[in-house]
Amino acid sequence: MSSASSSELSLFIEMLMAERGAASHTVSAYARDLSDFLTFLATKKTAAAAASADHVRAYLEVLAADGLAPTSRARKLSAIRQFFRFLLAEGVRTDDPTSAIDSPKRGRPLPKVLSLAEVETLIGTAKEACASAPDGSPRRRAYRLNALLETLYASGLRVSELVALPRNVLAVDDRVLTIKGKGARERLVPLNDVAREALSAYLGVMAQEPALKASP
Repeated sequence: MSSASSSELSLFIEMLMAERGAASHTVSAYARDLSDFLTFLATKKTAAAAASADHVRAYLEVLAADGLAPTSRARKLSAIRQFFRFLLAEGVRTDDPTSAIDSPKRGRPLPKVLSLAEVETLIGTAKEACASAPDGSPRRRAYRLNALLETLYASGLRVSELVALPRNVLAVDDRVLTIKGKGARERLVPLNDVAREALSAYLGVMAQEPALKASP
C-alpha cells in the first residue's frame, strides 16, 4: 500500500469515528476491507487517487475466484464505495469509480425442507381438526385444509397450482388431476388413496352445506 493511500485510509477511519460515531468493530471491519483493497491496488502499481472502475472490478473478480460469498463481496464493495465518496468529498478525486459498478448478485437461499416427522405432525394435526371442528365454516375450513395438505404431499404440486384447482377437477377421473401449467400446457398428476379420500370428504362436507358452496 502506498504512503498516500495509507494516509487517505487513516483520514477516512478518523472521519468514521469522529463524524459518524462508528463502533469499534465497524471501524475495524472497514479498516480490514479497505486495507485489503489498497494492497491489491499496490500490486497494480496504483493508488486510490488514481484507481479506475476496472481496478475495482478486477478486485471483485479476484474475491469471487477465491470463493468469497456474494454477501461478503457486497460488504467489501460497500466499504470501497464509501471510501471513494470520501475521497471525492475531500477533493482527492474528481469522480467515484464505483458509481457504475453493480453490487454482486446474491443467490437465493435454498428453501427449508420439512422433515418427515414434521410433515406427519402437520397432516396429523389437520386430521384432528376435522374430527373436532364444529359444524359450519370451521368444519368446512378444517376439511379443506386437510384436503389441501394431503393433495400437496401426494402430488408435489406448487401451492399456486393447488389453490387454483377448479372444484370439478375430479369429475372425470378421481385418480388423477389434470393440471394446466405455463403456456396452457396440461399434465396429469396421479393421486394416492389418502389424498383422494381427503378430497372426497371435503367435497362431501361442501355438499352438506349448500349455503356455503359459493365460497372457496
